Amino acid sequence: MEAGGPAPGGEARGEQRKARNYLLAPMVQVRLGLYSIVLGVLFAGGTLGVLHAALTRVYAELLLLIEDKGEAARIVEAQFRATAGWLLVLAVVFVVATVAVSVLYTHRLVGPAVAFRRHLRALREGRYEVRTALRKHDAMTDVADELNALAETLQGRAGQEG
Repeated sequence: MEAGGPAPGGEARGEQRKARNYLLAPMVQVRLGLYSIVLGVLFAGGTLGVLHAALTRVYAELLLLIEDKGEAARIVEAQFRATAGWLLVLAVVFVVATVAVSVLYTHRLVGPAVAFRRHLRALREGRYEVRTALRKHDAMTDVADELNALAETLQGRAGQEG
């Protein structure tokens, strides 16, 4: 039996469980996503503020050089509206991508902690045959190896005593 692997009960149950378990520690994962979004929005806001100030100065200078100020204003305002639409699309893509990346990468960090807790509970219950099996790209594989070595040692000692 593997502490970090899929539970017995069939392929369909394993797939359902895998999809459901992407939010292993919802508050940690969502909080990291929100921090990333806030930092990204602050950076984007600062960048857009500097860009807006620069473009406003350029717009004012152009109006001084152009005779038909009404037509120039209409063109610039139309361009600002089109740009704002694209910025809104980019903002939505940014938020969705940030949340997705946060969930995926925190899953690689939180998943091992869940497997370790499960394995430690099994050891506490005297089930020394249980091992932690992490996925290929999970963090803390060295800790899992040490925990599995501890379980082997405890299993060997329990076998000698029994």
